Amino acid sequence: MFHAARYDMKVTGFQENIMILIGNGQLALKHKKSFVFVLVFMPHKLSVNPSHFDHCVIHVGHDHRGPGLVAVGCGLTQINDCHSAVFSSFAYTHTVNVQIADDNYITCYIYGYMKQQDILRDLGHLALGSRLKRLADALLADAAKVHSDAGAPMQPGQFPLIAALDRYGPMSVNDAAEILGISQPAATRAVSESVKNGLVTSGPGQDDKRFRELSLTELGRGTVTDMKRSMWPRVEAAACDLTRGLSGDFLDSITEIERRLLEQSMLARVRANTLSILPFSDALAPYFQEINLEWIEAMFTVEPHDREVLSHPKENIIDKGGEIYFVRSGDSEILGTCALERAADGFMELTKMGVKSAARGKGAGEFLLRFILERTRESGWQDKLFLVSNKRNVAAVKLYEKLGFEHDTEIMDLFGARYERCDVAMRYRARLSQL
Repeated sequence: MFHAARYDMKVTGFQENIMILIGNGQLALKHKKSFVFVLVFMPHKLSVNPSHFDHCVIHVGHDHRGPGLVAVGCGLTQINDCHSAVFSSFAYTHTVNVQIADDNYITCYIYGYMKQQDILRDLGHLALGSRLKRLADALLADAAKVHSDAGAPMQPGQFPLIAALDRYGPMSVNDAAEILGISQPAATRAVSESVKNGLVTSGPGQDDKRFRELSLTELGRGTVTDMKRSMWPRVEAAACDLTRGLSGDFLDSITEIERRLLEQSMLARVRANTLSILPFSDALAPYFQEINLEWIEAMFTVEPHDREVLSHPKENIIDKGGEIYFVRSGDSEILGTCALERAADGFMELTKMGVKSAARGKGAGEFLLRFILERTRESGWQDKLFLVSNKRNVAAVKLYEKLGFEHDTEIMDLFGARYERCDVAMRYRARLSQL
């Protein structure tokens, strides 16, 4: 519930270089143009206690558009040109410029979103299950809208089954129930819905005809391929953003997730991300060369191997069993690219990964790399995936480390000599959550 309260504070006398504003009380100042003020809330003198706000903003000035804006309370990082703080006690010192009216009154506005009573939050650990269910329901409701936006012929409740069949291959209903961690009746319902939608087929098992075996249909496989290139990476990026930096008490983390969802729903987070993945085509080949030459020329010398691969990517990568992908924004702009190139001894090299300089810092590189890692997992290349780089690529190396690459001397010995600039060699080590 949004609430606003106005207080007219009378200016009475001076106190060094300090103005003191106490609740519905006095102002004391020495300079009429610029001064330091101490804002002290006395709840018993206020009809609205700022501690009751999830977000609280204080305006000091002639009206709510006037100078001297101060932001306080939970969750605010910055408003206009003013700093903010989270108050443990409601006192804050800040320098502002104001004009004092002739009648020696200054108007102070306090407004924000009042905290709602929340029985599940107030009950703490006692209501943990109910609170998690409420959070899950909110996320699933947004997931349904995300599926609708993408035109996906499935509902969120079918997603785990479809993903399991894609990752693990054909399985029985019993196996599906165990893998999904749900009851057999619940698994049967998910199977029935997926069969009805044409995504899953159920037929006699290849090894034992007495048992029914589930597998993806052609429509199911095509749907998964489309979602992996756009919707799934966007949802994953939104979830990572939603949970970034959480630590400490579990209930506090849940509270923070709930607060973040109030600020921006999961649906809004996914819709704000317009990135998608495109496979290589002859029409996109110039982008592969252009994007990579930009970062190589800016930091290093373009080596003969670079020119050969970038000039003829189809012949040097695609035709030899490798793959090239691009990350696109919206319906047109290509932001970055990356290749998987076959190497000796069954290894697969992550190579020629770059993002346009104008697009850096917007998550395009991580979006693309997460897709590449999923692609190598489903193709069986994960255990042999490596890359070589240079310490000057600080941001890139940090991203590789974040997503599971580890520095490896064996890779350096095997492949480090391919480029003169190489002084970093890394191998991908899938984490338990990525297996």
